Amino acid sequence: MDEADFKRRRNLWFIVTVLAFVSHNFWLFMIITSMVLVIGRREESNPLALFLSLVFAVPSISARIPGMGMFNQLISLDYMRVLSIVLLVPAYFRVRTQVKEEGGTWNLADFLLIGYVLVQLGLRLQVDTLTNTLRYGIYSLLDVALPYYIASRSLRNLRMFRDVMMSFVLISMFFAIVGIFESIKYWLLYSDLPAALGLQWDYGNYLGRSSLLRAQGTTGQPIALGYIFVVALSLHACIYCYVTKSKMIWWLGFALLFGGLIATVSRGPWVGAAVALFVFRLSGPRAFGGTTKAAVVVAALIGVIMLSPFRDTVIDHLPFIGTVESENVIYRQRMLESSIAVILQNPWFGSTDYVYQLINLDLVIGGMVDIVNTYIGIALANGLVGLFTFVGVFAWSAISIIVAMFKLPDPDCDERTIAQGLLACLAGTAVTIATVSSISVIPLVYWIVAGLGVGYAAMVRRKLAEGSLTLLKAPPLYMRQAMPGARSRAT
Repeated sequence: MDEADFKRRRNLWFIVTVLAFVSHNFWLFMIITSMVLVIGRREESNPLALFLSLVFAVPSISARIPGMGMFNQLISLDYMRVLSIVLLVPAYFRVRTQVKEEGGTWNLADFLLIGYVLVQLGLRLQVDTLTNTLRYGIYSLLDVALPYYIASRSLRNLRMFRDVMMSFVLISMFFAIVGIFESIKYWLLYSDLPAALGLQWDYGNYLGRSSLLRAQGTTGQPIALGYIFVVALSLHACIYCYVTKSKMIWWLGFALLFGGLIATVSRGPWVGAAVALFVFRLSGPRAFGGTTKAAVVVAALIGVIMLSPFRDTVIDHLPFIGTVESENVIYRQRMLESSIAVILQNPWFGSTDYVYQLINLDLVIGGMVDIVNTYIGIALANGLVGLFTFVGVFAWSAISIIVAMFKLPDPDCDERTIAQGLLACLAGTAVTIATVSSISVIPLVYWIVAGLGVGYAAMVRRKLAEGSLTLLKAPPLYMRQAMPGARSRAT
């Protein structure tokens, strides 16, 4: 990213973080933060990159805006929604004008996403009031449709894609440091922030596994933080060829993200990260050689671990074969089997009493029914129609990327590398959300990832139509090291 963009986003991040800790009032924090962001966005050419640089700065704690006697509440507002209103809404009108001028068209993923939202709102309207359904419609626009639209339409070239990817990686590296610190010191750095702002939060509780504290940063849930690292590792793999000063810098960044992932002690994201990196290698132009090298590195790493004093601890925490909290794996299996039986009773649009049915099937854990599978949760509440539209968005995003990859004239061009990273993100997402419900920041991230895949395919089609795609091939490494401004690009 440009040095000026980096400094602006860094400064805004510091300002927002300090404001959160010194305001001692949620609404004061929101008002001042909005004013700062309105000023800071003026020089920003990539709103999505700025959004991702700031979205994890503060926990997504929320408060209700009173209805002034007419309603119980107008809307529930949190930090992420404020960012969407201040940064993404103005960007939407600019992007929409540009898309219209270029004659942009809709794609299947757009219709599937609209269908998914309409199914949810239609089913809610049957059991809820009209005003509350409209309220959830606003939430869907701010939390789902708007991030997806900006991600799928606003990035016009490779430079903007790299900017967004590096913004996500950079903020993830910081929270890797936070996660490692939290795990080692047994101290959640953001857990007291909601109370300091005068609010209560359902997340942010101390959670341990064996004798380890599970890091969570601002996400409030270890598995949500782990999912962030799954996406960050996938995108970090894309920037290898742009780190021109020393490849050791890239490897240190990889080790930092990997350390943050381990600090969450979340086995679902561990599996998701492994699948994501495998897909990245497998989708490359030299898939067999790259996958073989990766397998050798993994085998060597496993050998070192098996010979180390940490051997038993590592094995005990592994998914499927570990003994630590193995009852969670059994619970997930029972939840899957029981949920399928409940879904088949109302297959098309789900049921409203599925929670009671699961309680009757003795699936209460920790005083609640924990539906630890996004796919199952959607199918229970919205039926197979809702599940089809949900999965269809990500499937079409992946298909669009693969089709665009086959059209590339050069298998070693920049477009191929970015496609590998986005496919890895989608694969890691598909695996991870099968182990967790859509909580905390997880939905926001996966809708942006889906949008990036759709936007990437549109960019490739546009470049092919313009005949300019072959001019974007990445120069060899020795040339990039000698290129003017190489250091600033690696900032």
